[in-house]
Amino acid sequence: MKLHFSRIAMLVACHACIPALPSPVNDIIDGEKDAQSDTEPGPIPFVQDGVGAAWRDHAGDFIAEPGRWHFSRVFDGRFNVLVIASEGHDRVGSVLWSMPLVDILSALPKNTHLIFASNDLDAAEKAETKQQELFSWLEKLTPEDARDVFSRIHVIDAKSTTKDDWMGSVVYAHGPGVFMISRAQELRSVANVMTSSGPDLAALARELVALNREAEDQQALRNLDAFSVDVFKMHPHLGGWGDGANSFAEIILPSNEVLEHANRVHVELLLACEGRDEGTCPAWDRTVQLFVCDPLEPNTCEHEIARWISPYHREGWWLTDISSMLPLMHSGGPVRFRLLHHNGQPISVRLHFSNDGSSKRPIGIQKLWRGGVFNADYNQGREAIALKAPEGATSAQLAVLVTGHGFGKDTLNCAEFCNHTHYFGMGTSTWGKRHPEAGSSDGCLIRVAEGVVPNQWGTWYYGRGGWCPGQDVGWWTVDVPMVGEMTYEGGVNDQAYVPVLNNNVAPNAFDSNIEMTSYIVYYEGKWSF
Repeated sequence: MKLHFSRIAMLVACHACIPALPSPVNDIIDGEKDAQSDTEPGPIPFVQDGVGAAWRDHAGDFIAEPGRWHFSRVFDGRFNVLVIASEGHDRVGSVLWSMPLVDILSALPKNTHLIFASNDLDAAEKAETKQQELFSWLEKLTPEDARDVFSRIHVIDAKSTTKDDWMGSVVYAHGPGVFMISRAQELRSVANVMTSSGPDLAALARELVALNREAEDQQALRNLDAFSVDVFKMHPHLGGWGDGANSFAEIILPSNEVLEHANRVHVELLLACEGRDEGTCPAWDRTVQLFVCDPLEPNTCEHEIARWISPYHREGWWLTDISSMLPLMHSGGPVRFRLLHHNGQPISVRLHFSNDGSSKRPIGIQKLWRGGVFNADYNQGREAIALKAPEGATSAQLAVLVTGHGFGKDTLNCAEFCNHTHYFGMGTSTWGKRHPEAGSSDGCLIRVAEGVVPNQWGTWYYGRGGWCPGQDVGWWTVDVPMVGEMTYEGGVNDQAYVPVLNNNVAPNAFDSNIEMTSYIVYYEGKWSF
């Protein structure tokens, strides 16, 4: 194969300056000490250990053309790799091989490297043709753009490799199609990117966007300099609708001295698939809730501190700020937790206690209202609650977790797909949480950069009332006065909810329900700016 290297000598690879990071996702499984990093991370080294062809194994070394691109030599944790492998008439890899390079590369995040690996009988010829296409494109670009393109597109004649070579072993193990290498050097699968007309480039891009979001969250975790405690570690949660839906763990939290120093707490959740194979993941989106049990009555576990919604047939990993829940763990020592989830799958949960350098710290918490069956009687019996600030408190905050569930029973498809609204008031002040995205065609699809697992195998893309399949449910917080009476009222579209029932209820319809936990959190000190 004749390559015109003299013509492209100036196209030496240079990578975009994107923060690098190793991965703590497997650390939550193997229990190794949390990695440390500087606030401004630099390049990370290529990892030789744990190399394999299974999903989430470390990617091994390989060489691609043009320019003898050595993966281990250029790897720095700043870029993801998308591998497009073709063989015969497979729908994904072969179709993507035939698409114009400019279309594919333009659709992806700028820190994506493209590898074209052909395992066809005419792989050598295909590889040369793809390189010639690349050179023809480079001739039309400015020198700066040409350097960028040349540095990020690579070609492999996979037929010349063997299953003993790393790239060959991956193609041999998983067949043609597409797969990824993350910024943490992990081999990652690509999910539902096919349409009736072929691969969806926007769906491919979402996979890379999700990897970047994961990388950013991993780096944020390292920057916390946290004291970390496992609650569950690859726990075989049974699921179902009976006792198996609850898993319990009693752990030893840090001493009072450590907790008194902490003013932040984050929770890390991994919803894994059996064997880390997404083909074994549960099919349905289900609510996942983490509760702290009462220290005086350890069988009473109703203090919710975190919530997630599982994805359809995919794994999920999230890092969630639950700092307002720190007062529920102030005592240190033995603390019992309950995890509620109706899907059966391996689950890991880790708490991270840290300090952000400010003197503001949550010191007390007061329970407010829960949700319930959502109908015309929803607001009955919800009396005003007088706030009771503890000694030393200097400010207060309203903290709310609220998601709407149920559809098909009423004409508004409440409360999963209707704009259920919640208003909290004190005196002349009112604070409202609304969900206008509920029922939209892409309300969850557009939130991949916010942590939604992309390309799930169900109707994950529709907007929901306060949640998305495959995402954590963040605490909604707002500053409020410390003294007075708090009121609450729920409704739809800012009005009292009077459901109009469907004449023909679908077989899969289920009743409307508001899942809500609300607290007043009291703070001492103030934020440092």
